[in-house]
Amino acid sequence: MGEIKRCHTLGLQKKEVVPHIRRICDVPEFTENRLKTLCKEMGLNWRKDDIDLGLGTSEEVLHKMEFEIKGSRSTAGIRSMQKGFAVDHHLKVSRSTVASMMRKLYPEGLEKRQRRKLHHRLYDVPGPNFVWAMDVHDKLKPFGICIYGTIDAWSRKVLKLHVATNNHDLRRIGVQFLRTVEQMGVCPQKVITDNSTTKTDDDIVTFQITFLHLIGELDWAEAEKRYQFNTTFQHHHHHHQTIEQVWGQLMFEKILMIRDSILCAIFKEIYDPSNPLHKAVFLHLFIHLIQRILDSSILEYNFNQIPKSKCPTVLTGVAPEVCYDAPKNYKGTEGGIEVPKEVVKNMIAQYYPDEDRLFQITPPIFANKISNIIVQLGIIESEICLNNVWSIFKQVIERFESIDVQGLNEFPVVGILKSDGEFEEYDRLKNRFVL
Repeated sequence: MGEIKRCHTLGLQKKEVVPHIRRICDVPEFTENRLKTLCKEMGLNWRKDDIDLGLGTSEEVLHKMEFEIKGSRSTAGIRSMQKGFAVDHHLKVSRSTVASMMRKLYPEGLEKRQRRKLHHRLYDVPGPNFVWAMDVHDKLKPFGICIYGTIDAWSRKVLKLHVATNNHDLRRIGVQFLRTVEQMGVCPQKVITDNSTTKTDDDIVTFQITFLHLIGELDWAEAEKRYQFNTTFQHHHHHHQTIEQVWGQLMFEKILMIRDSILCAIFKEIYDPSNPLHKAVFLHLFIHLIQRILDSSILEYNFNQIPKSKCPTVLTGVAPEVCYDAPKNYKGTEGGIEVPKEVVKNMIAQYYPDEDRLFQITPPIFANKISNIIVQLGIIESEICLNNVWSIFKQVIERFESIDVQGLNEFPVVGILKSDGEFEEYDRLKNRFVL
């Protein structure tokens, strides 16, 4: 029932909901007639939005849209704003209503987006999980933050987005690959990465060949051909443009706004990147905040219908999540090799026994102290957003400075933890700060 309500709010069509429910809820006999019956019992109307049904008012939607435009969706388009209401506010609002309100609130933004046009290059993939494209988005790298992403080249479904402090340790990319395989339950036939950013990741090559050889029963020579990378000196692989498109959309709708917020705080001297304490609190707040923004963006992107195109080889006119769930309905063939989750967990335990340490933002004692201060201030961490993050940042810094003004400059640089010595330095200071 809950998944049907969620699909209704996200704006999926009935023919798209049926295969999705079959896969997610593991009900292979679920039919469209059964869906209609359940919708009638739940009072769901597929043709009307929540305003028509009296579940929300135009004034309420307009107020929330004004808040979103001033905050995390200042550069969002009509489709993105519509999905944002469904994901964040659980409101189903028609596209025409969203468009008219956005023209009223922010006409300049619509005009700017209409000037942008993407010409999609041709490529041919038989179906989902034949090709995965992996990349690292490093536009926030000057602030100590980067984003790891994986996308399916056929359906263009975003499989995983993960925020971390840097991409210098290539083992992080290997962990993300295994976690994605564990989450999806399959290993792709081919993996493509951008060598100019992540360099050659021997771990991914090893895992890919191992899965294809031992589980997919391919010989070693054939399995070794299934990993490819691009460089700035070679031609860009057309399959890789799918994740570059996601980066472009994220950059335009989310990352630019985050970057501008950080630069504005530096300009106003609220945040000093050279101050180790500032850096630690900044990373703790922003990495969790950006991860929540990306989790919301994944839902928006995967359930948003790709605009129709005349290109014969590119799948359009359907949401990525829908065609990924039911490839046969869109002339696709499942290409993934099923991998038991226990096999993946054993590989993670074998190759990455220090997985938690790889993704630590700051030492646990210090991170716990920041979390405790946030709780003492009466702030719910999940409710931190771009509109209030800097006021919370200042309150946390003031609380730390009230503990002990001396020795703040003795903190080691955090965010990129290079050695155990940095943890020892925190241990040396923990008694002073009662961490």
